[in-house]
Amino acid sequence: QDGLFVFLLDPEGTLECHQLGKDGLKQIFIYWLPPGLDAAPVIGVDEDFVHIVYAHRGLTHVRLDHTGLMISMRQLMRTRLPLYDCRYDGAEEAVKAIFRDGPAGKTVEVVVAALNESDVFAHRFEEIRLRGELRELAFDRGTDGVFHLFGRTSRGRLYYLHDGGGPWLVDRVDEKAFLRVIAAQQTYLGYSRSERGDRFVMFDPYSEEGRIESFEAAE
Repeated sequence: QDGLFVFLLDPEGTLECHQLGKDGLKQIFIYWLPPGLDAAPVIGVDEDFVHIVYAHRGLTHVRLDHTGLMISMRQLMRTRLPLYDCRYDGAEEAVKAIFRDGPAGKTVEVVVAALNESDVFAHRFEEIRLRGELRELAFDRGTDGVFHLFGRTSRGRLYYLHDGGGPWLVDRVDEKAFLRVIAAQQTYLGYSRSERGDRFVMFDPYSEEGRIESFEAAE
């Protein structure tokens, strides 16, 4: 179905779906979310379905058709860790989420769940030994199934690790760095620095040093 969907969420957990047409916004349906959610839901729309993913002791995926009729509901995963971040990836038709036991904690759980299939992939990084609290996190899962985690600590250090090794010190950035991870045949780590703009570092998992190439974004 073509058109722009607009979603409005009120403090009581009522989610309204509107579609923008030539006469303005038209309400399509209302969905009532359960109380006590960890954060606002993540919403994605594809050509067949509306996907609503919310966090409460894990992740739950609700699939509706474009009129609001429920097609399915399933628990993607369970965890007692609080949610740090959850995002919809339209290109992969998946949701990607990070859970952690607080900034001073040492446990991070990452999840990739396909929304139109049954595949759910997860990994728990435990006893992460870094100096300082984790202030920012980003991750991705490679085509080989390896999870890659990128973090910035309260001491301004950027560290990279994967589910088979690390951590490696990447750089030092004192301010918010807007971390990104792109894991394909190679692993790319992106971050921002106010004085020099964006920087990207490429890692080779078979290299002893890890980092093999870095380059700056154009000014």
